[in-house]
Amino acid sequence: MKFLLLGNLEIKQANGDSASVTRLRQLQVLANLLAMPNTVISTERLMRGLWEDRAPASARGNLKSYVCDLRKVLVRLDVPIETMNGGYRIVLDPADVDVTLFDQELTLANRALATGNHLPAMEHLRTALGYWRGPALDGLADSSHLLGAVAAKLNDKRLTAVQQFAGTCLRIGMQSMVLPYLRDAIAEDPLREKLTGYLMLALYREGRRAEALASYQTLRTALVSDVGVEPCREIEILHQQILTDDPLLVRREMLDSLDSSVVAAA
Repeated sequence: MKFLLLGNLEIKQANGDSASVTRLRQLQVLANLLAMPNTVISTERLMRGLWEDRAPASARGNLKSYVCDLRKVLVRLDVPIETMNGGYRIVLDPADVDVTLFDQELTLANRALATGNHLPAMEHLRTALGYWRGPALDGLADSSHLLGAVAAKLNDKRLTAVQQFAGTCLRIGMQSMVLPYLRDAIAEDPLREKLTGYLMLALYREGRRAEALASYQTLRTALVSDVGVEPCREIEILHQQILTDDPLLVRREMLDSLDSSVVAAA
C-alpha cells in the first residue's frame, strides 16, 4: 500500500485499487497527517489547516468526526490514527509514502554525485522524478495556506531534482533524455533561469540551435515582462556562445567543474 502525495492525494492498495476518501475535510486532515507521518500533529495545527483563522465553535468536534471517518477507511488497511498529547498521528511505514521514496532516491543520487558516479546518480534521479504524477497535493494545495506551503516545498524540491538530473545527463552526453523534464519544469516555473540554461545547452547539443535560441528569447521576454530584469550574465554568455557556435558547447569536459563553468552555471 502507498500513500501518494506527489500529484493528487491517493491511497493505492497492494492490489492496485484505490481506497476511497472523497470528502474535502477528510482529505485535508489526511494530507496534514501524511506530511509528517509518525509525528503528533496538534489539534490546533489541524484546525488551522482546515479553517485557518476562521474556525467555527464546533471545530474540535468536527475534527474528531473527520478523524473518525478516516479511521474507518484506514483501519481496513491496518494504518491507525492515534490520539495522543493533544493531537493526532498517523502510524505507518515511511516507505509507504511516495515523498519518502522520492527523498531516498535523492539521497542516493547525491551520494553517487559526491563520488563522481554520474550514471547511477542519473538513474536515481530519474527514479525519483518518476514518483511524480502532477503538482504535489494537486486539488488540495489551494484549500489552505498550510497545505499550500507543504505543496510549494515539495514542488520546489522537484524542480531542484530536475536541475540535478539535467546537469548529470549533460555531463554524460545524454541530453536528449532530459528535454521533456526540462520543458515540463519550465512550464511550471518559467522564471527559473538555470532550467532554461540547461534546456538551451541540451537543445544545442541535439542540433536544435534555433530552438535553443528561441528558449532564450522566451525566458528574456518573461523576465522583462514579469520582473523587469534581463537574464543573468551566465545566460547571456551562453546565448552568445550559441549564436557563435562556440566549440566549447559540445565538449563534455566543460562540465567537469560545474562551479567554474560558465555554461554549467547557467
